[in-house]
Amino acid sequence: MPTLAPGSPFGPASEDPQVLDAGNGVVLTLAVADLAPPILVSLVDVATGVVPLEHLPAYPALAGEELLAAYTVHPFHTTSASPVGVAVPTTLPAGAVVHFRSIDALGGTCHAPAVEA
Repeated sequence: MPTLAPGSPFGPASEDPQVLDAGNGVVLTLAVADLAPPILVSLVDVATGVVPLEHLPAYPALAGEELLAAYTVHPFHTTSASPVGVAVPTTLPAGAVVHFRSIDALGGTCHAPAVEA
């Protein structure tokens, strides 16, 4: 289990879109009003953890792709009705093409790559 970074508190929905440092170099841009947490989960803060690549299962849908990093995001199983901007630290050369994907935590379904905005 990855160790989560200290959480970055959500502001009120009136401050949307919000840019939050989720830890581990991950910055998320989101609308808290569009977030839907699971039942009995309160939206207080957002935090990330780095998942060591050697601990990931094989995802057949990612065959042929090079996996560079994996993160878990808390609050877990929260969805958003609007796109969430993601920025992560990298040492890749300028112009390198990177695809961000989300993976369903329960079923392991790999979603299509995110669209660059």
